[in-house]
Order: sequence, then structure tokens, then C-alpha cells
Amino acid sequence: ALMLVGWERERLAWRYFLFGVCLFAAFAHSTAVAVFLIFGAGALLIAAKRRSVFVAVPAALVLLAGLGGMAGETTFGAVTRITTGAETVRPPFLTARLIEDGSARRYLAEHCADDSPFTLCRYPVAGDVTAEIFLWNEQRPQGGFKALPVPDAVAVADEQYRFAFAVARAYPVETVVGLGRSIV
Repeated sequence: ALMLVGWERERLAWRYFLFGVCLFAAFAHSTAVAVFLIFGAGALLIAAKRRSVFVAVPAALVLLAGLGGMAGETTFGAVTRITTGAETVRPPFLTARLIEDGSARRYLAEHCADDSPFTLCRYPVAGDVTAEIFLWNEQRPQGGFKALPVPDAVAVADEQYRFAFAVARAYPVETVVGLGRSIV
């Protein structure tokens, strides 16, 4: 928020620091990636409409931080696979957030058919479930990620960005409101 609201008031060193914090957040947590992509793209649209460089530059940097987080996660997985021969299984925090917010549960209920491209469609989530329960509970049907067989857990983790984009495409307002609520 500081990057988008107070950018023109800040000194150059502080601007670099804020961008570094955004990059770190995007590398550290997949939910930050989604928030940065949504808010960065939204602020870029506002900047284009207002023809404001003071909004466009920080908006582009927030969007870049989100894209950098996606690239970092992909690179981390590839380097780990190359050096160790093992797959990385990073918890799908973004998927869990969307499950808790409700938009992903709705997507699973309304869009999952037998030929769905998402592994999670084979494992519907029952009732209101928090992100923590979805990630760490080892009992189905409340638990999701830890309750899955390892190959399916790997697939759910790998699919989380595609799944999040599908959920956002199907329910854009509900998804943005849910993610916005999680950062307030």
C-alpha cells in the first residue's frame, strides 16, 4: 500500500527498500504473489486512465514483484529437481486462502467435472474450512493438502497458480474481495 499511495513522497533509497520488501514477500509466500498481481494490475489500469506516472511506476513495480515471485518459485523448483532429483512440495498457500475465502470451494462445487484439469477436483472440500485445516489436517474431507496421496499433493501444489487464475476468472469480485480481506 505504501508503494502505491506514498511513492512520490518517498526518497529513492526508501523506494528501493519498499520494492525489496515486496520482492521478499513474493518469494516467501504465494498469497503475496496473488495480491501483488491483482493490485499491481488494478493500479496500472487506474494509472493508464489518469495518465499518471506517479501511479504507473509503483504499480508496475508491484506487478513486477508478483511476477518475480512466480518466477522465483518456478526457478526454485527447477533447481531443486536438477540438483537433488527430488520434487519440491511447497504448501499451496494461495489455494488454501481461496478455499477459506469460499471462492475456491464454490469453484470446486460448480466447475469440477470428470475431465477437469485440476487434481483438487477429485477431492472436494466439505463445509467451511480454514486455510490451516485445509493445509495441515490429515483427515478427509476437511483436510486437503496433507490428506492427499503424495503424487496428488505435488500436483495440487504445482497447479495452484493455474487454479487461482481459474477461480479468479470464474468469480473475479469474490476472489478480489476475499484476498483483500486477508491483507487487512
